[in-house]
Amino acid sequence: MRYDIVISGAVGVSGTIAFAREAMPQLYERYSRTYIDRAMDAAKQMLMPPALKDIRLYEIGAGGIYAALWEAAKEAGCGLRVKLYDIPVRQDIIEICNTLDKDPYTLESKGQYLIFTPDGLSTVDELKAAGYTDAALAGYTTDDKKRLIIYGDVERFLTPPERG
Repeated sequence: MRYDIVISGAVGVSGTIAFAREAMPQLYERYSRTYIDRAMDAAKQMLMPPALKDIRLYEIGAGGIYAALWEAAKEAGCGLRVKLYDIPVRQDIIEICNTLDKDPYTLESKGQYLIFTPDGLSTVDELKAAGYTDAALAGYTTDDKKRLIIYGDVERFLTPPERG
């Protein structure tokens, strides 16, 4: 069965916050205190999703969204196609990650979930109604074993997460 792939909220937040706490002086040199404080408050958006029907739920932990996608597809025995630009990520998180030379897609996203669901649009609507304002439909599963991240006309194979 084909499932839609929904992401419950912006990725990379908890991992970025962990690195940012150690680099506050560097960040304050580049950004205003208000901007950084607002980004750090993003952790308050980590919620437990509402009870949704007919889903497979995976927390986005160590290794970030890429690792979660890999592991979920492996566990489900399927391939996937995910559009990079449909993965929710906050602009402030991108900027902080760029400053710290980190990739928000590989950072822990504690409190955010990857969801395989038969009806992605309804699932996104339910999540948004429950407070997950950044929830998004990012792709779908396939019967083949290819795990692809797509950006524009470019398809890139997802690689297995590093073990450590």
